[in-house]
Amino acid sequence: MESIGLLYVRGKISTQEYWAKTLADISFSEQCSGYPAGQVQLRNALTNGFMRLDQLDRSDVFWKNSNKLATLTKLHEFASYQIQQGRELVESAWLAIAVSLHHYSEHLIPEWWGILRDSDQFDAKCLVITAWSSSAYWGDESIVQLSNLARRLEIQMAIENPLHELARVGGLQEQWSNAVLSKINAI
Repeated sequence: MESIGLLYVRGKISTQEYWAKTLADISFSEQCSGYPAGQVQLRNALTNGFMRLDQLDRSDVFWKNSNKLATLTKLHEFASYQIQQGRELVESAWLAIAVSLHHYSEHLIPEWWGILRDSDQFDAKCLVITAWSSSAYWGDESIVQLSNLARRLEIQMAIENPLHELARVGGLQEQWSNAVLSKINAI
């Protein structure tokens, strides 16, 4: 049986069918545990990014040396390209974060979160919840990364309430949140 990607590349299914089948397998429930609004935000970022990529003129330099098909694997490169070009910065920052979280790779990138901080699209709770979820993969490194990000972007106060909220869960969430709070409040 051919994979969804092969069916798409071979022209056996449409772009819309490819994306619907691809998105059906994507969930941010682990990365946004207990925060459904974050899950929706990230899924929407992927879908909107995919649609923007598919609508990008095929003569654009982005498509050089490619098959000119919009795919999930091209979304991270597209987000970076858009940010470098100064295009759709907020949407591209969310796209970069969503793709990184989908691939369980680094998403605490100051440039991306700085774009969101400077807009009305910053979601401190999403930042905290996804950083917490990342701790399962990166351990204490997520504490240092989030603390450094908060200080660098001067968002310590913005993330305090989501950290306190997460700490109220108790257990490991409380320990992790308190460690971040300790680091961001250290002078």
